[in-house]
Amino acid sequence: MKPVRINLARPGWQRSLLNTGAGWWLGALAGAVLLVAAGIGMRQLLDEQAQREARIRASLRTPQVSATPAALIPAPQATAVNSAVHQLNLPWRELAASLDGANTQGVSLLALEPDARARKLKLQAEAAGSDAMVAYIEALKHQPLILSVLLTRHEINEGDAARPIRFQLELQWSTRGGQP
Repeated sequence: MKPVRINLARPGWQRSLLNTGAGWWLGALAGAVLLVAAGIGMRQLLDEQAQREARIRASLRTPQVSATPAALIPAPQATAVNSAVHQLNLPWRELAASLDGANTQGVSLLALEPDARARKLKLQAEAAGSDAMVAYIEALKHQPLILSVLLTRHEINEGDAARPIRFQLELQWSTRGGQP
């Protein structure tokens, strides 16, 4: 027969301590060890952070002198870099708005080729017919950013059953909305 534990003591903290099992005590001990370890780790992290901040403050107070002289960029490389920067600084948003504003039925843009230095944009398009091509060119001429529109080439695509007209234009744009 299994022994029965009878405890006639009044309920309270002393009785709870006596009835607490070993597993609970081991868990409490492990929790306390983890808390101490976390506190020590946190203290180390705070000390490291304070040291880094002190090094940063000290480096800001003392000017750093570079041991190597500034590198000179060769002229061809500087020209290439400046050209790339010019290309990247094109007014793409305004040009796209002008091209969208001139959008007419039956015309599809195929290619755009910008020339930032000359402020020119070569574009290739395809139109359903000559009327659509002329209407598109006239619509481009009325855009505020576009200074001039020149039709440089056109041909009828005989290989296609619809016989669309493929044409090339050269646009010159202004950076100030109508002034060169």
